[in-house]
Amino acid sequence: MGQGDAILVLTPAGGKVLIDGGESPGAITAHLGRHMAFCDRTLDLAILTHPHDDHLTGLIECVARYDVGQVLDPGYSTTSANYIRWLEVLGERRVPVYQARRDTLQLIDLGADAVLTVLHPPPALLTGTDSDANNNSVVTRLTWGEVSFLFAGDIEEEGEAVLLRTGAPLQSTVLKAPHHGSQTSLSAAFLAAVDPRVAVISCGADNPFGHPHASTLDKLAGAGCMVLRTDQNGTVEIVTDGEQMWVNVERPTGAE
Repeated sequence: MGQGDAILVLTPAGGKVLIDGGESPGAITAHLGRHMAFCDRTLDLAILTHPHDDHLTGLIECVARYDVGQVLDPGYSTTSANYIRWLEVLGERRVPVYQARRDTLQLIDLGADAVLTVLHPPPALLTGTDSDANNNSVVTRLTWGEVSFLFAGDIEEEGEAVLLRTGAPLQSTVLKAPHHGSQTSLSAAFLAAVDPRVAVISCGADNPFGHPHASTLDKLAGAGCMVLRTDQNGTVEIVTDGEQMWVNVERPTGAE
């Protein structure tokens, strides 16, 4: 969704999980409309990984317009206008909100043997890092059969180091690259622990941050990983039956 993140998970049991909402309310609601029945205005779970506008703005609109069963939030508060509005909408819509913590909200059963595991943040939020908001991102791992997905939010190397120290189960078939492929994320040790076959980098075309950084792309290439970028490929869709996996993109790399 442009420079921001927005990930829709349609579970084998028919559930709907939205992780972040991108920076454009119109883009995310249009995307949901294309992938859900016309009369369906429900989401079982919405996850805000962290309260930066490129993850939060579209999610506010989704919670305002859809019936959301529950929200998972890192509990990292800010004084930004968008975050204040987020809290207002949650209150107005009376959506149950739970804080994501590695030790207190470990497993979310999505039905049909699909499980979402909360790996981060730790019980006590990180402080004194280069970006506490990023490093306290909600990180989750979705498993179904032999296929797994790691949704890494915007953690940077400091957050990655915490995950490595805790011995979290990081190995995953698909990695949503942390922090839009920035230079401050995806350490060599973290990439080796995840060992993905596919990495998806969510970033906007010609974004002012230089995402994804050349060093990150070099690491992924060295790991023999298929790299998909939303700035080049548009919407990325990954379908699995728990054994095999199929990848569809809006624009094949190199297409006009």
